[in-house]
Amino acid sequence: MAKLHLNVGLEIDFHLIGISCHLKDYRFVWHLNKALEANFCKTEFYEHFDNKLFFSNYKYNIDNQDVYIISNKSQGGYLLKKTKQIDYWLKVNYKIDNNTLDNWIDKIKKIDDVLAITTLETNKQKEYFIF
Repeated sequence: MAKLHLNVGLEIDFHLIGISCHLKDYRFVWHLNKALEANFCKTEFYEHFDNKLFFSNYKYNIDNQDVYIISNKSQGGYLLKKTKQIDYWLKVNYKIDNNTLDNWIDKIKKIDDVLAITTLETNKQKEYFIF
């Protein structure tokens, strides 16, 4: 009897930006709301599927599309262990044009307590953010 193999590929179609900042999550989100003229609101904790860690999660809905701020650190560890220098992840769940994304990054960089911003392009790391 012949074996059939099913290959399932994940569609990873979102932008992921890492932000280094020494502020507590609520304080950082307050500054972010002012800078981006947004309204990020705290939602349920993001639960990591491997090790049952819980991470702060904020959500903003723009044009019926969701944007998230997810903490990279919890009391039990890191969401992505290889990126311990990142404090928060900005996950944009819709196709945003590069000009708008660059504009957001520039505004975030102007927040005094933001130390660095990086854009993630690798699918391996983005797999942690599929929900």
